[in-house]
Amino acid sequence: MKKKKRKNVLHRYLILILIFLIIVWISIFLLFGIYRLLTKNSVLYNPDQFIVNEDGRMTFDNNLYNTKTGIDVSSFQREIDWKQVKESGIDFAIIRCGYRGATEGKLHEDTMFKENIEGALKNNIDVGVYFYSTATTEKELQEEIDFVLELIQDYSLEFPVCYDMEYFNENDRLASLSKEKKTQFALDFCKAMEKEGYRTLIYGNKHWLENEFDLEKIKKYDLWYAAYIEKPELNAHFKMWQYSNSGQIDGISTNVDLNLYIE
Repeated sequence: MKKKKRKNVLHRYLILILIFLIIVWISIFLLFGIYRLLTKNSVLYNPDQFIVNEDGRMTFDNNLYNTKTGIDVSSFQREIDWKQVKESGIDFAIIRCGYRGATEGKLHEDTMFKENIEGALKNNIDVGVYFYSTATTEKELQEEIDFVLELIQDYSLEFPVCYDMEYFNENDRLASLSKEKKTQFALDFCKAMEKEGYRTLIYGNKHWLENEFDLEKIKKYDLWYAAYIEKPELNAHFKMWQYSNSGQIDGISTNVDLNLYIE
């Protein structure tokens, strides 16, 4: 009888120890998740963990993150065979939906937008979009926001709606726009897209993100960093890296931008 009681007590202790270990494991998992959430826009990656593999694609040697390989395209890539793109190992595509002219200031839908987004989705490639902005007033920015929302309303986007503002040339309509205005337009665009349920990215190279924008303000949103180098040099956390503008992908006859998405 005593042996049976001792055995029952031992079983209870083992169960309690098991429950304790499970609680500890869950707590560590939750704390790590909270830590990543709170630091997602502040913790810098180790540059040495970015490695270009034999086929010229960037990898990230850090098992705390998942990565996806993608491209961004516009009418400059002409007609694309999206079936071949999918078979080449591309996970996602950021597709230009439109732009405002850098000199005349008119809104334009990318001539290949509909064909590109429908071709990508048909071949099970996740999509996001980007818009090239040259807005110089709040009225123009609102026009761009409305224009983008109308273009994408019929499509399911698994990837962000991205804001791209950059100089076309030194004499374009952005030349006289202040740093404060550029920053505010990027923030307002992202705020409007998030209000409609879309994720966002703000695009730029190191100079643009650090000098043309107020980096401390815009990094409240995820960044799309552009730099055609082997190791990142941006002194800020980024969500996506456009690491090449000369990628070669089956199904695309021209060079194409290559991107690494980190989550």
